[in-house]
Amino acid sequence: MSQGKGFFEELTNPADGGKMLKAVFDHIRNYMMCGALMGLGVFIFKHGSMMTQIREIGWVTGPVIFLIGLILYPVNFVVFVRYLDEKKILKNTIFANFLFALVMFFVVIVVGDITHAILFQAIGGM
Repeated sequence: MSQGKGFFEELTNPADGGKMLKAVFDHIRNYMMCGALMGLGVFIFKHGSMMTQIREIGWVTGPVIFLIGLILYPVNFVVFVRYLDEKKILKNTIFANFLFALVMFFVVIVVGDITHAILFQAIGGM
């Protein structure tokens, strides 16, 4: 990173050919794919497997697909933080750790809320 430039100046720097901006949008796309996997896992868990005669197999495959999406979510975040660190855009590792903790906190809240709603809907309570 050039001396005196901030994150947004580096993000839109035409000298790198748009690689930094592409990296940001690649990671956003990866987050959406993780969300799609988690949503697919919830759908399969809720509605059962439609490809086999045993619909209850969805009770196993749904959570597995959901967990794959859930695991890939923080992995994608770590890769992005390492990319920013490699490009010397994150000057402060304390800020990077705080950002990671903040994002994971919100992920846990959202995933916990979704999981709670799904479980109680599946067992017919609350």
